[in-house]
Amino acid sequence: MLNAIIMNTLGPLIIWKTQKLPAIVQFQKIEDGEFIGEMNEQYKKLNDSLLSLGFLVVGSSVLPDSNSKTFFRLFWNDDTKVCAICVCGRSALGDVSYVEFSQRYSDGSVLDVSNNPVAGVYPKLDKKIAYRYPSIVDVEELLSAFNKLRFKKEKSHSFVDYDIDRGFSDIEEYMKRESNELVKKGIIKPEIDEDGRRSLTPYGAIYITYRAISPGKDILGYFQEKMAKKVLGNV
Repeated sequence: MLNAIIMNTLGPLIIWKTQKLPAIVQFQKIEDGEFIGEMNEQYKKLNDSLLSLGFLVVGSSVLPDSNSKTFFRLFWNDDTKVCAICVCGRSALGDVSYVEFSQRYSDGSVLDVSNNPVAGVYPKLDKKIAYRYPSIVDVEELLSAFNKLRFKKEKSHSFVDYDIDRGFSDIEEYMKRESNELVKKGIIKPEIDEDGRRSLTPYGAIYITYRAISPGKDILGYFQEKMAKKVLGNV
C-alpha cells in the first residue's frame, strides 16, 4: 500500500528524470541456438506452438533498454502470409512472454493481435489497430481470433505482405514512425540523444506513469480487454 502511494506521488517525477524511449531502434541479432537457450519454459511452449502451426523462424534478436531487455523471434507462414512475433520482456520484475500476430493493409494501417498480459501504456496511434487477449493462452486459438479480425478489415483494404527478406528492418522503421507519433502527441521530446533515445515531456511522464502502475494499469487493462472481446464478438 505504501509503495503504491509513493509511486503514484513520486512516480511521474522519477520517470521524467530517468526514463527515455527509443527513437532510433537497432535490434541486436542473436544466433537461434543461443537465443532459445536463454528463454523460459513458457516462451519455449509459445515458440513450439508457432512451429507446429507451420510458421518458420526468420530471425532472433534482442532490444536492450536501460532497465530491461526485450527478446524477439520473428516468424513467417508462407501459406497464410501471416507474420508473428514471439516476445519475452525481461526485467527485475521477471519475465513476460507472449505472441503477437500482425497484418499490414493497403491504407498503411497495421493490425496487431496479441495475448500480452500487460496493458499498453501509450496512447492510440494513427494507423495502428491493436487488440489484446491475455486470457487466450492457446496460440492456435489466438491465431483464429486474429484471422477473424484481419479478414473483417480486408473487406475494405487489401493485405500487404511483409518483406521477410528485410528481417527486423521493417520493424525498426515502424518503431521509428511510432516514436515520431509520440512526439506529435506530446509524450516525448523531439530531440534525439547520442544513444538514439528521446526524453519524456512532463505530460508524457504523468501519462505513462499512471497507466503503468496500480490502480491505473489495472483499470486500463480491464477496459482494453473488454473492448477487444467486444470487437471480436461482433465479427
